[in-house]
Amino acid sequence: MQERWAFIKTLKNNIRFVILALVALLVILADQITALLAKHYLSNGPVHVTNFLKLKLFYNSGVAFGIGKGFGLELVAVGLVFVVAVLLFSGYTSTLTGAIAVGLILGGALGNLIDRIFQGGEVLDFIDVSHWPTFNVADASIVCGGILLLIVVIYGRKTGGKRAANGVVNTS
Repeated sequence: MQERWAFIKTLKNNIRFVILALVALLVILADQITALLAKHYLSNGPVHVTNFLKLKLFYNSGVAFGIGKGFGLELVAVGLVFVVAVLLFSGYTSTLTGAIAVGLILGGALGNLIDRIFQGGEVLDFIDVSHWPTFNVADASIVCGGILLLIVVIYGRKTGGKRAANGVVNTS
């Protein structure tokens, strides 16, 4: 009987890992494809979508909000450390939602790392919303994944972290 439960636990862990990897891969693909489209369609200038949203090319050699400009290639090393840390943390995700959150963060980090490696230490940002720094799909994925992971952690603590076999949090 214990062998059966061990098999089921291993299967659940494998499914979470596959989901995490698929989410990360989809984020990387979306980030790279939208960057290629942005380079092609925005090379002649910005496109105003609405009053508060425009698309424009911006090559960022810094990190979030332009902090650390000029350290592009050094940020590759920092990015690699971050990716390794996320991979190590991913082993602690015990829910499907946690795996999705970590997949979003990992995919975003790898998308920006790919940009830095192949664009001389710079990341291509192209989404410009009023009163906010320009960003890209990878940045948005990191932020959304971080928020989702925070919700998973807080919600899990409030419920004592008890989850039924189907992954639904038990609130009783």
